[in-house]
Amino acid sequence: MSKFRVPTVYNWSPHILLNVSQHLMFSDLDPRCIFSQAAMRRRFPAGLVAVYLVVSVFVLLGQAEQKAADVEFDNNWDRRLDFECPDGQVITSVYSIHGDKYGDRRFKFGCRAPADGAVADFCGWTPNYVNMWKQPVRFVCPNNFGIAGVSSFHHNYYEDRRWKFKCCRDNGFIETPCALTDYLNDFDQVLNFTAPASDVIRGWQSWYDDEREDRRHKFVTCTVKQGSSNK
Repeated sequence: MSKFRVPTVYNWSPHILLNVSQHLMFSDLDPRCIFSQAAMRRRFPAGLVAVYLVVSVFVLLGQAEQKAADVEFDNNWDRRLDFECPDGQVITSVYSIHGDKYGDRRFKFGCRAPADGAVADFCGWTPNYVNMWKQPVRFVCPNNFGIAGVSSFHHNYYEDRRWKFKCCRDNGFIETPCALTDYLNDFDQVLNFTAPASDVIRGWQSWYDDEREDRRHKFVTCTVKQGSSNK
């Protein structure tokens, strides 16, 4: 099999890489189509195509790393996580990244009032952690309650977290219908979920993979509407 060889007119200099990066950012070739081989062959010689693809990958990875760096996470690697929404609100968004070096995840939560006019008023924490090390999490708040806080701690030996949850009642409203999402992340990948405007997160499920030292997560979400939640 013949070996790939970059034509001698091109070299791996910073100048060439800069030119390729400029093409990636400003050319009329849609960056979303950078892996279209036919389009690449029409526009660039073979050697530059290879450089272009390499730089494309680094640019995309850099953008992902920059996005994570811009997030003010609610916990650090291997550290406790203790988060509560402001009074009257419940958790409606979850963003998380995994660090292979740490065998752990960092989380960022977002909160809002359950629905127009609803107030999350009567609240309580689970008395105990809901899971053991490396065991599934299967937690659901009582009817007409939403998750308004999370607490967890990490163990370096198990490379896992145990979890507690805070539930708050949607006073004057009821939750119906409810549904379980699909898994929202792959192992070692970003988790990024925001509930629809009329929904709250009522339950949290996850399962652990020993080889990946990570969890996949899914949520129980419920639509909130006016009703008698405090009967």
